[in-house]
Amino acid sequence: MALTNDHVPSCVFPLVASAQAEHSPDGPEEGYGSFHQQYWLDDRIVAVGVIDILPTCVSSVYLYYHPDFASLSLGSYSALRLVSHAPQISDTFPKLRSFQL
Repeated sequence: MALTNDHVPSCVFPLVASAQAEHSPDGPEEGYGSFHQQYWLDDRIVAVGVIDILPTCVSSVYLYYHPDFASLSLGSYSALRLVSHAPQISDTFPKLRSFQL
């Protein structure tokens, strides 16, 4: 790999195997699991956030962005965006108890 000089075979397995069932009758239509949130500006992807949706928790811990856009404070923006959607997310997930940012 170009950035880390790792050999490709060392990168073929996921970091964590989830024991969470992907679909549940009372869960979201998309299922539980990890998802990528893409942030675009003028037809250019500028950031990607990783969000984990579980029955009792929504976790948004990782965000990576293009360094040309560091001045936009995309980490703060992504956190505020998740907070602004909290009521809608809470309605969708009846067992939800916490957000982790």
